[in-house]
Amino acid sequence: MPDRLITIPPMAYQLITLFGTKMLYALHYRVTGKPANPTQRRLVAWQQAGTQGAEDIRHNASQWFDGMIVGQRRNVDLGNQFRFQTGYNERHGYLGLHMSFGEALVFFCVLGPARHMVKLKPKPELYVSIADLGAKIKRRNP
Repeated sequence: MPDRLITIPPMAYQLITLFGTKMLYALHYRVTGKPANPTQRRLVAWQQAGTQGAEDIRHNASQWFDGMIVGQRRNVDLGNQFRFQTGYNERHGYLGLHMSFGEALVFFCVLGPARHMVKLKPKPELYVSIADLGAKIKRRNP
Protein backbone atom coordinates (compact mmCIF):
# COMPACT_ATOMS: atom_id res chain seq x y z
CA MET A 1 0.00 0.00 0.00
CA PRO A 2 1.52 3.38 -0.97
CA ASP A 3 2.30 5.97 1.68
CA ARG A 4 -0.60 8.45 1.75
CA LEU A 5 1.14 11.06 3.88
CA ILE A 6 1.88 14.46 2.42
CA THR A 7 3.64 17.46 3.86
CA ILE A 8 2.10 20.89 3.84
CA PRO A 9 3.53 24.38 4.29
CA PRO A 10 3.21 25.99 7.74
CA MET A 11 0.68 28.51 6.35
CA ALA A 12 -1.65 25.69 5.26
CA TYR A 13 -1.32 24.06 8.70
CA GLN A 14 -2.28 27.35 10.38
CA LEU A 15 -5.26 27.88 8.09
CA ILE A 16 -6.60 24.34 8.62
CA THR A 17 -6.23 24.80 12.39
CA LEU A 18 -8.02 28.17 12.11
CA PHE A 19 -10.85 26.42 10.25
CA GLY A 20 -11.11 23.83 13.04
CA THR A 21 -11.26 26.65 15.59
CA LYS A 22 -14.05 28.37 13.64
CA MET A 23 -16.06 25.15 13.56
CA LEU A 24 -15.46 24.57 17.28
CA TYR A 25 -16.67 28.07 18.17
CA ALA A 26 -19.69 27.79 15.83
CA LEU A 27 -20.79 24.43 17.19
CA HIS A 28 -20.22 25.64 20.75
CA TYR A 29 -22.71 28.41 20.03
CA ARG A 30 -25.11 26.01 18.33
CA VAL A 31 -25.04 23.54 21.25
CA THR A 32 -24.89 25.93 24.22
CA GLY A 33 -26.47 29.10 22.85
CA LYS A 34 -23.43 31.01 24.18
CA PRO A 35 -20.39 32.31 22.29
CA ALA A 36 -16.90 31.09 23.13
CA ASN A 37 -15.15 33.51 25.47
CA PRO A 38 -11.84 34.43 27.15
CA THR A 39 -12.51 32.16 30.17
CA GLN A 40 -11.94 29.13 27.93
CA ARG A 41 -9.06 27.24 26.35
CA ARG A 42 -9.20 25.30 23.13
CA LEU A 43 -7.61 22.18 21.75
CA VAL A 44 -7.73 21.65 17.99
CA ALA A 45 -6.09 18.50 16.63
CA TRP A 46 -6.41 17.21 13.08
CA GLN A 47 -4.92 14.50 10.93
CA GLN A 48 -4.98 13.49 7.31
CA ALA A 49 -7.54 10.72 6.73
CA GLY A 50 -6.01 7.31 6.07
CA THR A 51 -3.23 7.78 8.63
CA GLN A 52 -2.77 6.15 12.03
CA GLY A 53 -3.35 9.54 13.67
CA ALA A 54 -6.75 9.83 12.00
CA GLU A 55 -7.66 6.29 13.08
CA ASP A 56 -6.67 7.17 16.65
CA ILE A 57 -8.92 10.25 16.57
CA ARG A 58 -11.83 8.21 15.20
CA HIS A 59 -11.35 5.43 17.75
CA ASN A 60 -11.19 7.84 20.69
CA ALA A 61 -14.17 9.85 19.44
CA SER A 62 -16.28 6.70 19.09
CA GLN A 63 -15.79 6.11 22.81
CA TRP A 64 -16.59 9.70 23.84
CA PHE A 65 -19.52 10.67 21.65
CA ASP A 66 -22.94 9.39 20.71
CA GLY A 67 -24.22 9.00 17.14
CA MET A 68 -22.53 10.58 14.16
CA ILE A 69 -24.48 13.35 12.41
CA VAL A 70 -24.09 13.54 8.67
CA GLY A 71 -24.08 17.17 7.52
CA GLN A 72 -27.13 18.08 5.48
CA ARG A 73 -28.37 20.97 3.38
CA ARG A 74 -31.79 21.28 1.83
CA ASN A 75 -30.51 22.29 -1.59
CA VAL A 76 -27.39 20.10 -1.93
CA ASP A 77 -26.73 16.38 -1.44
CA LEU A 78 -23.49 16.29 0.55
CA GLY A 79 -23.33 12.50 0.76
CA ASN A 80 -20.76 11.66 3.42
CA GLN A 81 -18.58 14.68 2.72
CA PHE A 82 -19.12 16.19 6.18
CA ARG A 83 -19.85 14.32 9.41
CA PHE A 84 -19.65 15.50 12.99
CA GLN A 85 -20.27 14.52 16.58
CA THR A 86 -20.51 16.80 19.59
CA GLY A 87 -20.63 16.10 23.27
CA TYR A 88 -21.35 18.75 25.89
CA ASN A 89 -20.95 18.43 29.64
CA GLU A 90 -22.95 21.34 31.01
CA ARG A 91 -21.87 20.76 34.60
CA HIS A 92 -18.17 21.05 33.77
CA GLY A 93 -18.47 23.32 30.72
CA TYR A 94 -16.65 21.17 28.16
CA LEU A 95 -17.65 20.83 24.54
CA GLY A 96 -16.04 18.13 22.41
CA LEU A 97 -16.22 18.05 18.62
CA HIS A 98 -15.23 15.27 16.24
CA MET A 99 -15.65 15.98 12.54
CA SER A 100 -14.45 14.58 9.26
CA PHE A 101 -14.53 15.70 5.66
CA GLY A 102 -14.87 12.74 3.33
CA GLU A 103 -11.47 11.18 2.88
CA ALA A 104 -9.42 14.30 3.56
CA LEU A 105 -9.25 15.51 7.18
CA VAL A 106 -10.33 14.28 10.61
CA PHE A 107 -10.60 16.73 13.54
CA PHE A 108 -10.88 16.39 17.32
CA CYS A 109 -11.52 19.65 19.16
CA VAL A 110 -12.32 20.63 22.76
CA LEU A 111 -13.39 23.94 24.27
CA GLY A 112 -13.49 24.12 28.04
CA PRO A 113 -12.80 26.11 31.20
CA ALA A 114 -9.31 27.62 31.15
CA ARG A 115 -8.77 26.93 34.86
CA HIS A 116 -9.08 23.18 34.27
CA MET A 117 -7.55 22.85 30.81
CA VAL A 118 -4.41 24.72 31.87
CA LYS A 119 -3.37 21.53 33.71
CA LEU A 120 -3.10 19.52 30.46
CA LYS A 121 0.22 18.87 28.78
CA PRO A 122 0.82 20.44 26.34
CA LYS A 123 -1.23 23.35 27.60
CA PRO A 124 -4.19 24.10 25.27
CA GLU A 125 -4.29 27.58 23.77
CA LEU A 126 -6.35 30.38 25.27
CA TYR A 127 -9.49 31.61 23.57
CA VAL A 128 -8.71 34.10 20.81
CA SER A 129 -11.35 35.65 18.57
CA ILE A 130 -11.48 34.43 14.98
CA ALA A 131 -10.68 37.95 13.72
CA ASP A 132 -7.55 38.08 15.89
CA LEU A 133 -6.46 34.60 14.79
CA GLY A 134 -6.82 35.58 11.13
CA ALA A 135 -4.92 38.83 11.66
CA LYS A 136 -2.14 36.93 13.43
CA ILE A 137 -1.70 34.63 10.42
CA LYS A 138 -1.66 37.60 8.02
CA ARG A 139 1.01 39.43 10.07
CA ARG A 140 3.34 36.42 10.07
CA ASN A 141 3.15 35.90 6.33
CA PRO A 142 2.86 39.19 4.42
